Amino acid sequence: MNNAVKLALVTVLLGAAAFFVFRFVTKPGEGDAALDQETIWKCSNASCENIYRVTRRDRLKLQGEGTGTLPPCPKCAKLGIEVYECQFCKQVYEPVGHGSYPDNCPHCGKNLAGDSSKDVKKPKAQKTPGHQ
Repeated sequence: MNNAVKLALVTVLLGAAAFFVFRFVTKPGEGDAALDQETIWKCSNASCENIYRVTRRDRLKLQGEGTGTLPPCPKCAKLGIEVYECQFCKQVYEPVGHGSYPDNCPHCGKNLAGDSSKDVKKPKAQKTPGHQ
């Protein structure tokens, strides 16, 4: 090969390498979006019951500090339990079993899978005799 072809080939390869290095350095990591996902927690202290959100990044930070991955309540420092948010009424509810959710929201009665034919009509509060 003559020198002009070699020089052109080296220039193209160096340019391609520079392009890929630039893309790798400036592109946000694929895991960054996943680390910013939030989970919803409810304080286990019955007198507090604060609802708070924690990112996956913060939970990994807790794990790195050796304190576990259950985030403490920012108000009273008691451990929380993970809860879910109803997509209809935005109220939170506790899971049933290990990470499962009930068929219907305990607050609004809507079917959490989105099947409106399975919505449960929530009974109206009834007045008890002597209390008005």
